[in-house]
Amino acid sequence: MNPFRLHTQYLKERYGPIHLEIVRQENGLRMVHLRDTTGVSRTLGVVKFYGTPHESIAQVHRKILDGSPLGATLLEAGIDFEKRIGSRFLLALPGWLSQVFLSGEKHASGVLSDIYVRSTDNGQQWPYARVLEVIPLEVYTGMTPGDLPTQGSGPEVAELLNYANLKPSYTN
Repeated sequence: MNPFRLHTQYLKERYGPIHLEIVRQENGLRMVHLRDTTGVSRTLGVVKFYGTPHESIAQVHRKILDGSPLGATLLEAGIDFEKRIGSRFLLALPGWLSQVFLSGEKHASGVLSDIYVRSTDNGQQWPYARVLEVIPLEVYTGMTPGDLPTQGSGPEVAELLNYANLKPSYTN
């Protein structure tokens, strides 16, 4: 995946139009599916929002909470943001998620990122959200479980894994 493209842009190029479905959202946490037009989930996203300390993003934040995709909405609003990928690791894919992905796989790729937003007023940058993307291995052509580290999903991701009832995979 090209790191300068949004994940939703990549999915759109590969599968056509993508829409977001909110599964759960409460207390600053949100779980969503990014689905194609046939209804297949191409990514499960789990997000922890840190809050909006600046009014310049408050309206955009409300739009995101109402169901708009995070990156695309920030980009569309002209908000300067940076996605910093912290780690990629192998996740055990539970049966319920394998069914939603229409995948026979037992594993998926976990990508942990932090989104930083820059204020248009003073240029100050602050953390906006932590994102865990659970991506079926077939989304990235040719990827196999052996291509990802089996560890590296420490305490910084535990809250997001627990929210989605997921577990890291410590063996291939």
